[in-house]
Amino acid sequence: MRNAVSYALAVALFSCGASGFAYAQALSDENVRVVYVSRADLNKSSGTILPTITRGVQDQAQQELNANPDLMSHLQSKNVELKNVVKIDKAANGSLIVYVK
Repeated sequence: MRNAVSYALAVALFSCGASGFAYAQALSDENVRVVYVSRADLNKSSGTILPTITRGVQDQAQQELNANPDLMSHLQSKNVELKNVVKIDKAANGSLIVYVK
């Protein structure tokens, strides 16, 4: 009986668009973390707490942001100025870390 219920639940999730559900969760406050950094942090080259952010990394972050309109709208709803996004990382748990100057 337990196997039948598990199977039915799995089929229901996949047929109802489980991937859409997971994607919607990826843009929640729990899965998108905004980290504000100062210009002094950007100039440090230690990279221990803040990863090294170069001009190329900033350009890549802007391209990634422009390619993801859902992320853009989520950040705008949090009053993040999109032009100030300098890096986008993926954490070990799959959430996004958005660094903003």
